Amino acid sequence: MISKKKIVIGIMICLLIGSGIRIYALNKKAERQKKEYFQVNETVEFGRDFNNSSDSIIDGYTVKVLGAELFSMKEFYKNYNLVSEDEELVEDTAVKYYYVVKALFSNEDNEDVEKVGVNLSAMTLVGTDYSAVVNQMSYELINPDMPKGLGFSLLPGTSREVLIPYAIIPDNIAANEKKAYETLKENPPMFQITSYPVKKLIETN
Repeated sequence: MISKKKIVIGIMICLLIGSGIRIYALNKKAERQKKEYFQVNETVEFGRDFNNSSDSIIDGYTVKVLGAELFSMKEFYKNYNLVSEDEELVEDTAVKYYYVVKALFSNEDNEDVEKVGVNLSAMTLVGTDYSAVVNQMSYELINPDMPKGLGFSLLPGTSREVLIPYAIIPDNIAANEKKAYETLKENPPMFQITSYPVKKLIETN
């Protein structure tokens, strides 16, 4: 007769094996995730791909990256004519650079204008082993004619050029500030617009 102890041990072993198989399957799925790469000045369709959930699908929208610039903090303030009060709003002692992506968003034929179309908060800057998110405060300062927040929609048949600032913390990229700067210049990060089912990445320079 099998003891209760042996039954419990058997169940635990089965659970461990099952969880191990699940973790392996998830890792293999991540490895197999399809990625598509695009170049600067190439029009990219969002299609049925999305970031956080399928509710954020914006089929009918497109984006074209026009280029990007890397600024030191002082260069950033000067280039966008930020006054001292604005400097205080975007100041962060850990942030040493801003990587600003210039992109043209278009709504080709999406009629659902009541919903927020583009959600910049989900569009990350991706490097070899690091990523950065859009800095909302700086975004609002350098795009004063855009709605507050990181979301906006467009009427069908219209386009809008947007500046998308990413606050760069050197410690997240390399051992020191100089090395981080060199990495950003020599291996420019990519602009990721969707994550699932297809991860779409666009060159920035």
